[in-house]
Amino acid sequence: MENNEVRKGVTNASFNEENANFLFGEIAIVSVVSGIMTNSWWVGGACLLFLLIGLFFKTIATVILVSLSLAWGWISYSIGNYFWGFDAGIVIAILAVLVSGGMHLSALEWARDIGE
Repeated sequence: MENNEVRKGVTNASFNEENANFLFGEIAIVSVVSGIMTNSWWVGGACLLFLLIGLFFKTIATVILVSLSLAWGWISYSIGNYFWGFDAGIVIAILAVLVSGGMHLSALEWARDIGE
């Protein structure tokens, strides 16, 4: 193995770890909001466990990551539409979905690397 390949692997692992922190932060926020909205610690805790365990099952992980990416798209669309109009909202939403989707896939790669 060449030094260049090792450097690339270390850089990729570091990048994936940063994105994993982003993903786990999102999961924590979703769990807290779920618990607050239902006034239940049980719902918040169950949501947290389901989302974390769900990352280890391909189909569930795909649904979680797509849902979170679409949520970023909706948030971005709302902000873009409010400040700059419909067209800007659509463009910003598409960019947000693509960027967050890439970050989520990178985070999932890190989680799978750690889980093995």
